[in-house]
Amino acid sequence: MTTGEHQPAAYEAVRPSTQSAGQNQMEPVHPPDASGPSHRRVLFWRSVAGMAIAIALGCGAITLEIASELSSRSANFHHRLELLSSRIALLRAEAAEAERQLAATRAGRLTHTKANRVLSAPDMMVLRLTPGIAGNSAHGIIAISKQEGAAIIEISGLSAIDGKINVLWWLSARGPPIKGAEFDLGADGRLSRAIPMPPRGVKVAGVSITLEPLKPAGRPGGRVLLKGILPRPEVLG
Repeated sequence: MTTGEHQPAAYEAVRPSTQSAGQNQMEPVHPPDASGPSHRRVLFWRSVAGMAIAIALGCGAITLEIASELSSRSANFHHRLELLSSRIALLRAEAAEAERQLAATRAGRLTHTKANRVLSAPDMMVLRLTPGIAGNSAHGIIAISKQEGAAIIEISGLSAIDGKINVLWWLSARGPPIKGAEFDLGADGRLSRAIPMPPRGVKVAGVSITLEPLKPAGRPGGRVLLKGILPRPEVLG
C-alpha cells in the first residue's frame, strides 16, 4: 500500500475531531439572567445612590440660597440699625440743645424777673464797674437790693478767652475776698444775670472781676478786668 492510499483514511479520521472543535467554538454564550435576585439588588442600590446624590445636590442648592438670603437680610438689618443709631444720636443732640436753650430761656426770664424786682425795690443801690487796667473799654453795673436779697450784674465790652473764666469777688472790708460767681461771656462780650449775695454779716467794700484759670483758687490771682467800690462798706446780706 502506497502513501497516497492511506491519506484519505487519515483525513477522514482527523475530520470528525475538527468538526467537533468547530461546533464547540460556535456555541453561543448566554448572558446572566437579568431577572435574578442579585441583579435586582444591584439596580435597587444604584437607584438609592442616585436618589441620595440628587437629594444632596438639592439640599446643597437650597442651603446656598438660604445662606445668601440670610446674608442679604443681615446686611440690610445692620444698615438699618446704623441708620437708627445715627438718628437716635441726632435726636439726643437735638434734645440736649433744646434743653440747653430752654434752661437759658428760663434763666433769662428769672433774671428778668429778679432784675425788675431789684430795680423797683426802694433800697436799690447801684455799684458801677470800671476797667481795672488801662486800655480796657469794658464797663458794667451791679444793682443790689438788701430787701429783695438779690443782685443783678450787667457787663459789656469784655472778651472771652479760651482756657480762662471770669470770676466775681466780693471785697470784704475785713478779710480776704469772697468768691461770688463764675461766668462765661457771650460772643458779643455781654453778660446779664443774677449773682449770689455775699454772706450775711460781712461788710462789703466793693467788687472786683478777675480773669482766672478754668479751676480758680479760693483767692483772686488773675488780672483785674473790672472793679467797683462802694462809698462806704456795708453789710449787704
